[in-house]
Amino acid sequence: MNPALEAWINRWWRPLLALGVGLHFTTLFGTLTEPDSALYAIVAKNMARSGDLINLIAYGGDWLDKPHFLFWVASTSMRLFGVNEIAWRLPALGFFFLALHYTWRLGVLLFDRTAARLAVLLLLVAEHTLLSNADVRAEPYLVGLVVAAVFHLLSARGVGARATRTLAAHLIAGAAFTAAAMSTKGPFLLVPICGALIAHDWRALLKWRTLVGAVLIALFLLPELAALYLQYDLHPEKVMFGRTGVSGVRFFFWDSQFGRFLNTGPLKGYGDPTYFFHVVLWAFLPWSLWLYFAAAARVRQALEKQPSPWGGRELHVWGGALLTMLVFTASRSQLPHYLNIVFPFFALAIASWLTRLESPRAKAWATRLGLAVTVGMPLAAIGLLLVVEPPAYLAVAAGVGAVALASFALFRGLTLEATIGRAFLVAVAVNLALIRSYLPFLLSHQVGKQAAEMANTLPPMQTALVEVESLTFDFQLAQPVVRWTADDTRKMTETGPARVLTSASGKTWLEERGLEVKVLATWDSFHVSLPTRTFLDARTRSTVVEPWVLAEVSR
Repeated sequence: MNPALEAWINRWWRPLLALGVGLHFTTLFGTLTEPDSALYAIVAKNMARSGDLINLIAYGGDWLDKPHFLFWVASTSMRLFGVNEIAWRLPALGFFFLALHYTWRLGVLLFDRTAARLAVLLLLVAEHTLLSNADVRAEPYLVGLVVAAVFHLLSARGVGARATRTLAAHLIAGAAFTAAAMSTKGPFLLVPICGALIAHDWRALLKWRTLVGAVLIALFLLPELAALYLQYDLHPEKVMFGRTGVSGVRFFFWDSQFGRFLNTGPLKGYGDPTYFFHVVLWAFLPWSLWLYFAAAARVRQALEKQPSPWGGRELHVWGGALLTMLVFTASRSQLPHYLNIVFPFFALAIASWLTRLESPRAKAWATRLGLAVTVGMPLAAIGLLLVVEPPAYLAVAAGVGAVALASFALFRGLTLEATIGRAFLVAVAVNLALIRSYLPFLLSHQVGKQAAEMANTLPPMQTALVEVESLTFDFQLAQPVVRWTADDTRKMTETGPARVLTSASGKTWLEERGLEVKVLATWDSFHVSLPTRTFLDARTRSTVVEPWVLAEVSR
C-alpha cells in the first residue's frame, strides 16, 4: 500500500466526494438533447400519460428499439413529478449514484477501502459520465445495474461472503440486476458481467450457482418478454421496419443485438476497429492516459509472470472492461456512450494500480501524464468557449483558468496525490463550464423547446410539424403533435387554422399550396448533435444555421 496516497484519500475523500456529487446535480437542468434523449423521454411521457405499461409509443405509433425497463422507471418518475426534464433525468441520476455505491462495494470486496474510495472519485468526474447524465439515454441506468450485478454475483461465489443465506441473497440480487440491465438494453449486457465473472477463473461457469443464476435471470426477464409478446408477437399485422409479422421477442434476443453486431438486422451501422480505443482518450478524461498506462503495466506483469499485488483479483475488472471493448470493437454499430457501462471497471483498474504503485520511475511517469492532462483540459475548454461565444463566455473561460491555477495552490508538489487532486478540480471546472455554458449554447439552436414554450402560452390549436422533425417540441408541447405530409395540409385546415413549426423552406412550401402563413416567431436552427467547426465559430455560424418559424396557417 502507498501510505502517502492512503493518507491523502483519508483527508480529501469527503470534500471531493461532496464536490463531485454536487456537480452531477447540475445535470438535472436544461433542454433535452435530440434525437435519442428526447425520443426516449417522449416514449416515457406517453406511457406516463396513458398508464399503458405494455405498448411503447413514439411518432404516434408503435416503437420497437429499446426494451421496457428504462421507460417503466422514467414514466413512474413523470407520474410523480410531472412531465418535465428533471423528472426524466432524476431516475438516471439515481442509477448513477447506485453505480458509485457499488463501485465502492466492489472495490472493498476485491481490493481495500483506499482503492474503493479512489475509484469512486475517478468515476465521479470521468468526462462521459457527466455528459451522459445531462444527455440521458440508457447508459446511466446500465452503469449502475452492471456494476451492481457483478458485485452480487461475485459475492455469491463466496468472495467476501460467509453464510449460505447471504450467498443466496447475493445470487438473487445479482440475477435481478442482470435481468434489469438486459431489460434496459438487451442481452449484450451479459458481456461485461460474464467477462468480470470468468476472467479470474473460467471454471466458475461450471459451478451449480451458474445454472441457478441463469434460471433466476430467465424468471426476472419474464415481464420484459411478456410486454414484447403482447405488443408485437400477438399482433403480427402491425407494420414495423416496413414489414408485418415482426416478433418483439426475436428483436430483443437477436435483431437489436446480434443483428447490429453482424449488420444483418433492420438497424445498421459502420464499424471501425480502432474506434473505442481512441474514444476512451476523451471519454474517460482526465484519467484516460492512466488507464492505458495501467493496462500496459498489467500486460507487462503477466508477460514477466510477476506475482499480482492483489492476488489476481484485479482480473475481474480488467476482464469485464476488455472483453466488452473487444466485442464492441468487432461490432458494426459504434457510439461513444456504449463504453460507459465499463467505466466503473476502468476506475477500479486504475485505482488498484495506483494504490500498489511502488516504482519511483512509474510514479514519476504517472505524475507527468496527470500534469499534462491538468494543463491540457482547461486550455482546450477555454479555447472552445472563446471560439463559440467570445464576449459572453469570457468570464466562464476566466473561471476555468482560475480554478486550474488554484488547483496548483491547493495541491502542491509533483506527487501522485497532488496530481489526482489537481486533475479532479480541473475536471469539475471544465465539466461545469460545459454543462452550464457550452451545452445551453448548443441546445438553444434546437428550437423545439423555445417554440413549444411559446405555443403553450397561446390558445389551444391543432399543431403540426411540417418538413422538419423536432422531438423536443413534441416533448414540451402540452397537446399532441402531428406530422403533416403534402396530402394533409388542406385537410387539416378545413376546420379552422392550425399552428405549425416549420423551416423557411417549409413556409414557402405551405404558401405555394395556397395557404396563408402568419409567422409568430423565428429562430436559428442547427442539428446540434453533429456540431461542425463552421457552426461552432461565432464568425461563420450565420452561414450554416437555418431559420425555423412558428406560424399559424389557414386557408
